[in-house]
Amino acid sequence: MADDRIPVLTVFNGDDHVSLEKEQESIAEKIRTEHGELSYERFFASEESFEDFISRSLSPSMFPGARVFCIADSEKLTESELKFLAEAVKTHVEGVYFFILLERGKSSGKTKNKKAYTPASLIKKMGLSSNSDDVNKISRRVPREYEMPEWVVKTASSHFSRKMDKPAAEQLVDMVGTDTGRLFSELDKLDIYLDNNKKITKESVDVITDASRDVKPYEIPGMIARGEAAELIKSINLIFRGSFSAPFYVTVLFYHFWKLATLRSFAVKNMKLIRQYKKNSGNYKITIEVAYKIGVGSGLLKPSDKYGKAYPLVIKPQIIEQAQRYKEVHLKHTIFYLRDYDSNIKKGIIKADKNTFLDLCFKIMKLPDADKERHGEILLQHRV
Repeated sequence: MADDRIPVLTVFNGDDHVSLEKEQESIAEKIRTEHGELSYERFFASEESFEDFISRSLSPSMFPGARVFCIADSEKLTESELKFLAEAVKTHVEGVYFFILLERGKSSGKTKNKKAYTPASLIKKMGLSSNSDDVNKISRRVPREYEMPEWVVKTASSHFSRKMDKPAAEQLVDMVGTDTGRLFSELDKLDIYLDNNKKITKESVDVITDASRDVKPYEIPGMIARGEAAELIKSINLIFRGSFSAPFYVTVLFYHFWKLATLRSFAVKNMKLIRQYKKNSGNYKITIEVAYKIGVGSGLLKPSDKYGKAYPLVIKPQIIEQAQRYKEVHLKHTIFYLRDYDSNIKKGIIKADKNTFLDLCFKIMKLPDADKERHGEILLQHRV
């Protein structure tokens, strides 16, 4: 398709709703630039037949400007209806364009529509050529979690004409989360506040972005084990804005540090695999393969799990680095801390409030930094 020509037919597909909407807006803006005004016509099967809908596209309009005829649920169209649409595309009445929106998102195996089209298969079914200047297909899927910073960098460039480095994108994802709608909103805010042509940096993200993503309970143990004090305080403040269940968080913490103990035990017997993981940290393909082996061997992953699951469970949370930071004596002491915290709350000795929970978290966080022999003595004093 020629860059300066607006396609008569554009087929949209994918589950990244934000990117798809922006692509539609971009094409619509080109149409407005060429024709002045723009109106949308949407097909509703309950109100008119498909033939009548397409026939309207072939008839002159009483109003000036261009018209975009939008069609969803193309899977329900018959072969003859698709051929009728194809003829309308070939006829190309001046100022008339077509948007086809294919099914978005992923279907489960039980409900998957066997007739569901890809952009290429739909265009072929209509008897049109994907290489024609009159036809365009756009697919946008929600990036995987590890791809999100790259998505942010590309979106900043394509929609806001802003350069953005990877550390800034990672910082934005960390602050906002992986929801593409919220990320786009924050990019929009950055674009408004920054001077023209100014690069988006990590510093500008810190100053301008005030969004705080929801903190998931399972993230707290990782912050503790990685020694992220500032992030931990911020997250616990957010947690206590809502409801807090001490027994639940004790369970979450216990399960996490039990995993570290299991992983550490596996690592001691498989140091070659651990060294291979650290050595290839810059090669994603090798790293995820090794991380998968470590995950399965230590029980973090099931043999039936896909390789990709190693990223959110092993690589991203730096679970291997956490296990290396905590020695066996630290992990045993962590269990004592959790037991005493849970027991003291149930006996009414302490309250289940923000201060006591923060105290527990920081006591566990500081264990690896304390004198090893001193903790050995404390362990001997603890009742078992």
